[in-house]
Amino acid sequence: MLVTFLVGACGASTTTTTPTTPSEEEPGPELALALQLVEAAPDPEVDMPRSEVRLVLIDPSGERREESVGVFSGICQPAALSNALVGVSCWWAGSGDRIRARKEGDTVVVTRAQLDEMVEGELPEERLTTVTLPPRATLRPLTGVP
Repeated sequence: MLVTFLVGACGASTTTTTPTTPSEEEPGPELALALQLVEAAPDPEVDMPRSEVRLVLIDPSGERREESVGVFSGICQPAALSNALVGVSCWWAGSGDRIRARKEGDTVVVTRAQLDEMVEGELPEERLTTVTLPPRATLRPLTGVP
């Protein structure tokens, strides 16, 4: 009888645990967002500088997520651009590119608008990449622009 009592007391629990999901009111993680410039190999046919632009997200633990968004000709530098959390402007000999990263819902969208000194304003934007964020994430831009 004592054995029956011990077995019933030790392993007969019917309580189940369910994984907890964050409520809709809880904020998501704060991620740092940057567009990183890395010197790219020169084009053998054209003598001009080139830079690779990478989208970088850094979570609170310090883990980095990087994705190349392309290689662009000209001198590239961080730029404060309209409709962008972070931006890069590249220019060489009368033409260039403006790269913008902005938040749309739970994604970061990176676009490119070409520039040409013979055309007034920017040419239409093209989408380069879209990166999914954790739910309700907030972004802290690292701009490199004083």
